[in-house]
Parts: sequence; structure tokens; C-alpha cells
Amino acid sequence: MTPKESLHRDYGLLTRFLRSLSLRFQLRATLEFLLLFASGSILVLLGTLFVFELGKAFPYLPFLYSLAAIIFLAFLVFMGLWRSLSRPSRGRVARNLEEKFPELKDDVTNSLLLFDQLTNGEPSNPISKGLIRAHLKKTVEAISSIHPRQVVSLKKALGHLRILLPLMVAFSIVFAIDPTFVNRSLALILHPFSNMPVQKTFISVEPKGSVILRGSPFIIRALAEGYVPKNLALSIWPEGGEAKRMTMETEGNGRFVYQIESVQSSFRFQAYHGGSASPIYGVRVVDPPDPA
Repeated sequence: MTPKESLHRDYGLLTRFLRSLSLRFQLRATLEFLLLFASGSILVLLGTLFVFELGKAFPYLPFLYSLAAIIFLAFLVFMGLWRSLSRPSRGRVARNLEEKFPELKDDVTNSLLLFDQLTNGEPSNPISKGLIRAHLKKTVEAISSIHPRQVVSLKKALGHLRILLPLMVAFSIVFAIDPTFVNRSLALILHPFSNMPVQKTFISVEPKGSVILRGSPFIIRALAEGYVPKNLALSIWPEGGEAKRMTMETEGNGRFVYQIESVQSSFRFQAYHGGSASPIYGVRVVDPPDPA
């Protein structure tokens, strides 16, 4: 074997070893991602138990929790995929190897640099070439006794099981007690805007039906509670006539009023705003008694 063939053989052995370390780094990163994502997902699901209870006192809590959960899980996925798909460079792997085995000093890094120097612009001094080949051969012999698992241990990733296993036990207990828990939790997390508190308006009116004399004035008062709108509409259905739509005047504090100056016929009425409405009440109009 010529010196040049020997040089390339040794360099090939070195780069294959570094490539195997790089793949183990990626494998460990992928395993860590899967375990962390599983732990994070279970933690988020279990957290909804508190949200269901506290949401009664804090209406916006489910919405905020849902957004936070989505951001948290998306961050785990982004970081996990980035680490899993990003292959460490040979220089980074070499430095990690030298840190793990201090006796290598800077031999691995120097071997890579010297080989690049030799191939990109060979030194004119034959002794320099011989020194580079000797240094590379010495480095290959030093790493030949090192197994990749000694450098990159997958057991480090399995350390995340200390978090995952207790969470799985807690999740199993909750699921056994309430099998619908998962569906409710997923619905809360995956549909954040459905967790926004509904702005409901509760409308009541006075009087709740009446009998009045023809030609008398009549005042309708309405009270809006919950979400108080700026205005209320009033529908009046005269007896034998078409429905009329009026706007009630506001009196402040959710109170509204509408006055009919002279009632000539019986009618029904209802105050409303959007999808909220009061019950429908009727007013019966009678003629005044005959003075005779």
C-alpha cells in the first residue's frame, strides 16, 4: 500500500468513526425528543383538570391555558425536530470526543485540519507529509479502541423516564376514574377560541302583561344584565297589524325605557338584542266604562 493510499485509508477510518458518533448524537436527540414530548403532552392533559375547576372562577383561564399549551407543545416539536435533523459537524464531534477522552488532546481536530491542508495545498517539504501521515495513523490507532457508545451514551436520554413514568401512572389513574377526560382535555386544547367566555345578555321587562284603558299612556321598562349592550330594540305586535321595531332609550346601568303616548289597541311586545330576548308579554286594551 502506497503512503497516499494509507493516508486516505486512515482518514476514511477517522471520518467513519466521527460519522457514527454524529448519528448517535442524532439518535439520542430523537429519543430525548420523543420522551420529552410524551411527558409534555401528558403534563398538559393533566393540567386541564385544574383548568376545568378554576375556569368557573376565571372565565378566560381555559382560553389562555389552551394557547399556552399549543405554544409549549409547538416549541417542543420545533426544538426536537431541529435537534434530531441537525447532524453535528465533524469538528464539533471531534471536540466532543476529545473532551470525553482528554488523552487524545487535540489529535482528532488536528488530524482533520492537517488532512484538509494536505489535500487542498500539499506542503512542499516531504517531511511534513510524512509527519501528517504519522499523526493521522496515530490518531486512528488511538480511537480504534473506543466504542461509539463510550462517547455518546443513549442512557442519558433514558434519564427522562424518571419524569415520564410517574406522569404515565398519574394519567392512567385519572383515565381509569374518568374515561371521558382525554376527549374533554383535547377539545379544550385543540379549540382555543371555543373556550372564550360567551357574552350573554339577560333581558327582563316590566310590566309583565297588563290591562289598560284605551288612550292611556303606557311605559315599557327593560333591564339588561350580564353583558349590557349600548341599546335595546323593542318589537311590538299590534292586534291585527304589522310588527313594529323601535329603539328603547337608555337610562344607564343596563336600564332602558320606551313610552307609548296613547295606546289604541291591544298588542304584544318583546325587548331584544342580538340573540338575547325577553319573554313576550301582552297588553289588553279595554274601553273605559260607560259613565251612565
